[in-house]
Amino acid sequence: MKFSDITGQDDLKKQLIRMVNEGKMAHASIFLEKEGCGALAITLALSAYICCENRTGNDSCGICKSCIQHAKLVHPDLHFAFPVNSSKASEKKPVSEMFIEKWRELVLDNPYLTEQDLYDGIGIDNKSGIINVSEAQKIIYDMSLKPYEADYKIMLIWLPERMNQEAANKLLKLLEEPPAKTLFFLVCNSTDRILPTILSRCRIIRVPAMTAEELADNAVKRLGMKHDEALSLAYVSEGSYSELLKKKKEAENEGEFTEIMDTLIRASLNGNLKEVLYVAEELAEMKREKQKKFCKYAGNHIRQLFMTKNGMVEISGILPSERKRMEAIAGKIPENFFENIHASLGKAAEHIERNVNGKLIFNDLCNRFFVSLQSVNNK
Repeated sequence: MKFSDITGQDDLKKQLIRMVNEGKMAHASIFLEKEGCGALAITLALSAYICCENRTGNDSCGICKSCIQHAKLVHPDLHFAFPVNSSKASEKKPVSEMFIEKWRELVLDNPYLTEQDLYDGIGIDNKSGIINVSEAQKIIYDMSLKPYEADYKIMLIWLPERMNQEAANKLLKLLEEPPAKTLFFLVCNSTDRILPTILSRCRIIRVPAMTAEELADNAVKRLGMKHDEALSLAYVSEGSYSELLKKKKEAENEGEFTEIMDTLIRASLNGNLKEVLYVAEELAEMKREKQKKFCKYAGNHIRQLFMTKNGMVEISGILPSERKRMEAIAGKIPENFFENIHASLGKAAEHIERNVNGKLIFNDLCNRFFVSLQSVNNK
């Protein structure tokens, strides 16, 4: 990966290039980001730049042997450590090397992957990953060797906050007195769980969230989305590409919920109590997890209607193809409806968590829709 392959983050890319060119890279750096904002992609491009045989003043060449190896994540001087756990196919104390082929596949497919993406990809049976002492010993061994081909050996530790205390203590001396020509890149989402003694040995580099435009451009480039649709999702993704992917997937899977909400609002506005009760019955028959998802979807749907009614449709996250439909619905709903029904949805979600009878929950919720919209409609 080259810096030019990364959309946005221009100031950070310039800063890192300058640090390399001026010989000011710290031996250990923590790249701190909100999940999905590009820290992994940045460190991969940085590693390629450092090892490139013919780099220019602002990027790696992309065609030398080193760059070709980096493009496949197989450069012999680039090492990875990431949280893993045992599975049916692995030992009780696994290390990253056992999952390296799958790691490469996942990262090459999406360098903005999330922690859950990794766990799903390597199949660790719904367990949380950890960087254990066996991994720490492997890191110490790998970094004790001289570089094979490049000037530097690079260890990229992804999510060091998942390192247990025994492993962290094992690495302290290595980080304090690293072998010559070694660099450590630690990519993390939070420093709260990293030992202060490790933090004190690293330079912290903050990876900023992408702007909405940068995020949209990324989605257009990587997913082939239309720019206006990508921008709608980017506005509500808080600068995180992984959050945009999540919202895109949710939008694709919410067709059934959209139909239910439209029916509930339309029937309530038209005074069709029988149809409202049919909706309540349909929701009550869903499994608990699906009921929770509906409440979350409904809360977001109500928020979008509120924003649409108040002239904020551009930043509401509503896809352009849906705006006319949402504007038509929002135009029929008064301001005081939104706050009341949002509170009712929160109460319904709370009752689902407490295993209250589904018929009671959704009969009450749908009746509140009906009464609220009818009382307004009849004024």
